[in-house]
Amino acid sequence: MTAKDTLLIEILCAAIYNREFQIDKCKAAAVNWDEIYKEARAHQVHTLVFPIIKDIDSKVGLDEKLMAVWNISVMSCGIQMICGEVWLGEVIETLDALGIETIVLKGMAINKCYPKPELRTMGDADILVHEEDIEKATEVLENLGYVSSKDKKTKHIEFFKKNAISIELHRLLIDYDFMQNKESFHDEIWENTTSINLGSIKANILSWEMQILHICIHMASHISYGGIGLRQLCDLVMVVERKRNEINWNIVQERSIKYGIDNFICAIFMVCNRLFNMEIPAELIFRNADEEKLDRLINDILAGGNLGNNDIHRTSANVLITNSNNAEELNYKNKLSRARRILFPNRNILAKRKKYLYVRKSPIFLPFAWIHRIVYGFKRKDFNFNDKKAIFNDKELNIMAKERNNLLEWLGLR
Repeated sequence: MTAKDTLLIEILCAAIYNREFQIDKCKAAAVNWDEIYKEARAHQVHTLVFPIIKDIDSKVGLDEKLMAVWNISVMSCGIQMICGEVWLGEVIETLDALGIETIVLKGMAINKCYPKPELRTMGDADILVHEEDIEKATEVLENLGYVSSKDKKTKHIEFFKKNAISIELHRLLIDYDFMQNKESFHDEIWENTTSINLGSIKANILSWEMQILHICIHMASHISYGGIGLRQLCDLVMVVERKRNEINWNIVQERSIKYGIDNFICAIFMVCNRLFNMEIPAELIFRNADEEKLDRLINDILAGGNLGNNDIHRTSANVLITNSNNAEELNYKNKLSRARRILFPNRNILAKRKKYLYVRKSPIFLPFAWIHRIVYGFKRKDFNFNDKKAIFNDKELNIMAKERNNLLEWLGLR
């Protein structure tokens, strides 16, 4: 870890555990706080750490422009969270009144585990409904003024409404290759729920045992295709610390083995122990710590940012892994074969992705999907043209892909 990473994690620990943070004036003056802000924002924890940063500012005086930008982002997050809870409560109440059973997922389900719930950033709200209710629920949301995405055959449908929180309506939570007994998982979700206050109503959420499992599965899916950041780890830490005595850890253990994610859960709990000093329940210590692998996993998390897309070379290495069926396929003989793998993945791989679902209909659509892919990559604004061009000359890309593939294999995700 870099000095910047270490400082950010120390501040983040103080924020999520609601503790005081001490830093002397000389050390604070030497810190590049712009870099701390950028890193915190990349991991979507810039709002969580703000109360600590504000206290540091009052003692040593940080850059006024930086503090103004930071403060605006925090106010925006707080307003969005407070309003979002009300809006989502109205949606849940309407669906429930029509007999549509719902489960609220992710951020809205766990944000009250934080000392300051309104500071946990959230892009949208997630609701799970039964497959047979998906059409009726879609109609309800559209009657409430939401506009749905065109593709309604994916595992979730996106809904948008001006001046309201976006909603993802899920018919399915998981369809990941690394998981076992997926059908059983979905049955057990509906059989194991609890409730929270959402605005003025009660809303169903996953039981805390299933919540732990779902958080870890969600992280595993993101690590498989890109990466996770510190906010995802904070979610797990907060649920474990706030609900530790309510959770039956034997159930978490048994189901993690049943779903084939026990190796990943063991590793990610060790990471949380290392970074946030979170005590690991004895039931979840499946194997001895491999310090070298844990260091690599921690560096992977810190380097990737919230969705693992902080760096184009890392993103391209992930593309190579995703577009390969096994480690052997990562042995590229030259740049041309590597470029072909990045730009022209096979039909089976493309068919798994939301943007290219149309290739399932017929092989004739594959060339169109390749063109679609190249145009999308060209238009991406998160990386400039020179960055995109540089990846095809990156001699280290194969090595990076192989190392990350080895890490995924150790985690049980490949």
